[in-house]
Amino acid sequence: MADRFSILVNNVADALSKEECRTLLYLCSDLLSGECVEDFPLALLTLATNTHTGQSQPDANILMELLFQLKRFDILKRVLGTSKQEVEQRLRDGGFLSKYRVLMMELGENLDAEELNSFIFLIRSTVPKGILDRAKSFLDVVVELEKLDEVSCENLGLVEECLTNIRRVDLAKRCYLKLVLYVCQGTGDDYNINCELRGLCVIIDCIGCDGVLLKHTFEQLGFQVFLHTMLTVEEMHSVLRTVSQQRDLQWAAAFICCLLSRSSDTHLLATDPCGPGLLLTGLLQLFSPVQCPLLRGKPKLFFTQSYIVAGNQSGQGHNDQYLETDAMPIGGVPRRTAEWEDVLWSMCKTGAWLLERQDHQSFYLQALSTALLQARKFIHLLLIVCTLFHKIK
Repeated sequence: MADRFSILVNNVADALSKEECRTLLYLCSDLLSGECVEDFPLALLTLATNTHTGQSQPDANILMELLFQLKRFDILKRVLGTSKQEVEQRLRDGGFLSKYRVLMMELGENLDAEELNSFIFLIRSTVPKGILDRAKSFLDVVVELEKLDEVSCENLGLVEECLTNIRRVDLAKRCYLKLVLYVCQGTGDDYNINCELRGLCVIIDCIGCDGVLLKHTFEQLGFQVFLHTMLTVEEMHSVLRTVSQQRDLQWAAAFICCLLSRSSDTHLLATDPCGPGLLLTGLLQLFSPVQCPLLRGKPKLFFTQSYIVAGNQSGQGHNDQYLETDAMPIGGVPRRTAEWEDVLWSMCKTGAWLLERQDHQSFYLQALSTALLQARKFIHLLLIVCTLFHKIK
């Protein structure tokens, strides 16, 4: 079996260029358990005895994935007898390779020689003199930055900044978005962000102090933003129900909802002078997989600034057509069901008396905005947020 696989590996290596072999070695380097291997065939033979993948023939499966990511479908068919479609189907259940390394490969494929030289020029102050003189590709540069701990799967700020400075904003955004939504690797349950729209964001500001700030924040992050101000409870419910039925959601990678409202201990009050109000979970259910299938499997983030009105006991003795009878209170924790998968629910509760202050602004929303915008350069800040919302159950 080992001799047979050795022949298979050598046949694949003979069909590849030296640069392609170097790329495949980079892609599978995380699987070598710290072993220093500088030859692609040797790396694959080393993996042949590695059983950590839990497969009976992990070597063949990894080899198929490597050739698929390299887009050498001709070798995939001729040497391994497998089609692009067959491997693609297998990868839907998860693959072996680091998505970070695949992303680095894809970035390099999209940079021409002049852009690579510009990229190298920008990072020369970061890398010791002479180190980059032998770099022939983008991956060579990345390897050196990894050795210096300047770049990693949790720290792509330098890469994104340099891509932006060489006017490859398209790649910078790709870098930002993929790492944001590919936080938990190797689970077979990653978010698919091959969408035309980064995300859709709806903001309902019934206070009138931070809605514009949030609009500017999420627009800078590439979201399509809809801001609604000073709505009643009925209008709030109507707006979100309409949004949950928009066909544009099928193109969105993620959904964000920001709610700024006066509240009782249990209900959102919007601009209504008194109860009964609206349970937040009643709104969340509008975007559940059952009621909003277009967002199934996509991250859904809800940020709520709630100003508690003292002594308001709304919700008692009233029937509300918008409430779910089994919904949790506004500050409760959702039950562990599929309905609450892919959801981040973040809330700040404070006293409504703060609204009497002149030029009041929410410290929570200000901090959220600052952290998200800083995360464009320091990606690990946003990774903290993403770790919280990834598949919360």
